[in-house]
Amino acid sequence: MLGDILPSFQYPLFAFLDAHWNDYCPLRDELSQLLAVKKPKLIMIHDFQVPGRDFGYDAYDGHTNNLEYLGDLLPHDECRYAFNHRTAPQSANRGVLFIEHLLGN
Repeated sequence: MLGDILPSFQYPLFAFLDAHWNDYCPLRDELSQLLAVKKPKLIMIHDFQVPGRDFGYDAYDGHTNNLEYLGDLLPHDECRYAFNHRTAPQSANRGVLFIEHLLGN
């Protein structure tokens, strides 16, 4: 359904992905669908492994939510990405990946 409704959204778009599901983790599918729409957007992925930081992250079906798992989906000539370098006091102390999809309208 996500792929069907994405073209109707206003851009630039902010998308928050928090792929918490039992046996199926939709993260790769959702990210692929978002990046297939060649319009500018900021994508935030929660519960992501941040290199060099002791932040929490998720893993499903033997796959850790990290760049090794998602890196092949990122068109490096169209995207730049960054991680959070700190978390809010009294938060769950979780990692975040920000992906900026750098395209014109």
